[in-house]
Order: sequence, then C-alpha cells, then structure tokens
Amino acid sequence: MALVEIRIGKDTHHLACENGEEEKLATIANRFKDKIESLHRSFPTASDKTLYLMAGMMLIDEIEESSPNHTQQDNSATKKVIDEVTLKVEKLIEKLDNTCDIS
Repeated sequence: MALVEIRIGKDTHHLACENGEEEKLATIANRFKDKIESLHRSFPTASDKTLYLMAGMMLIDEIEESSPNHTQQDNSATKKVIDEVTLKVEKLIEKLDNTCDIS
C-alpha cells in the first residue's frame, strides 16, 4: 500500500492507494484540487466542507453528462466510478469534520 500526499488549500491529506497507482491518484487529486480552487475563487466565503461537496457533485455531473448514450455495461461502469467518487468525497468531508472547526 502506498501513500500519496495531497495538499488542498491549507489542508494536507494522505491518501492510500495500491503500489504503482500513485501517479494516477495524484492526477485525480490534482483535478479535484483544481475544481476546489476554482470554486473557492467563485465562492470565497464558502466553507471547505461546502467546497468539497460542490466539487464532488460537479465532477459527478460531468461524468454523467460526458456519455449520454451508455450501454447497460457502460452504465454499470459509470455507476461504479460515481460511487467511488462519492465515497471519496464523503471521506474527505468526514475528515474535514474531524479536523476543521466549521462554525
């Protein structure tokens, strides 16, 4: 198991992945980070938790809109990706809840 360090704003996250998957995870995390930073510029007063939620939802929307004519197999693969992204967003939100004062 490998660890990848991702810095988003002031927070550093250590994400586990399979050995050899570090570059892929870093690329995905950087896309997510770019989305967060873009949202932060548009909504500077939004909490980190809200920005993470918005970014996750926007990425899921992009995935769904990118392939409107799926076969049943494609739908299953897309659902799996969406479920994985949703789980990661939920874990990030949970981590924020545990490490940040969101009052």
